[in-house]
Amino acid sequence: MNEVIYQARRDLFDTLNVPVTKADIRILKWKQRLRLAAWEGMLKSLLVFKRMLDVILSLMALILLSPMFLAVSLLIILTDGRPVIYLQKRVGLYGQEFRFYKFRSMYRDADELKEKLMAQNESADGVIFKMKRDPRVMDIGRFIRRFSIDETPPVLQRSDRRSFHCRTAAAVAE
Repeated sequence: MNEVIYQARRDLFDTLNVPVTKADIRILKWKQRLRLAAWEGMLKSLLVFKRMLDVILSLMALILLSPMFLAVSLLIILTDGRPVIYLQKRVGLYGQEFRFYKFRSMYRDADELKEKLMAQNESADGVIFKMKRDPRVMDIGRFIRRFSIDETPPVLQRSDRRSFHCRTAAAVAE
């Protein structure tokens, strides 16, 4: 957050034609000091506002999507039992690890089956495992993947500081 404020301070100083160093702040006129303080206060309040907006919108999304979450959860439980949520560690901004939650779209023993299916990998480079009709994916899993319903739980993560600046395509931590 301080980096954003310091960058804004530099931009303001460039606009006012004032030297950038902290020592030179002392020689500013009182009007310029007042402008600088107002500018920094405005930036901090915008960051707080953005954070509040993220939390409020996440709560609204949770309320609106809870019937769908319940239906998908019940279908997963009826198909293959618990757990409903798949937890994966990912690496986000500045190398911070965070937990990434998804609805489980594969059977519980999918990791063991993957070892047996490695010979049928359709990925050219072999870095990822890809199959058109992967037997590890449940029928409900195909449906929630097709409509990206499995990706909806990260909406709830907007309240988690570690994943605040992370994207869905963050690298998988192993």
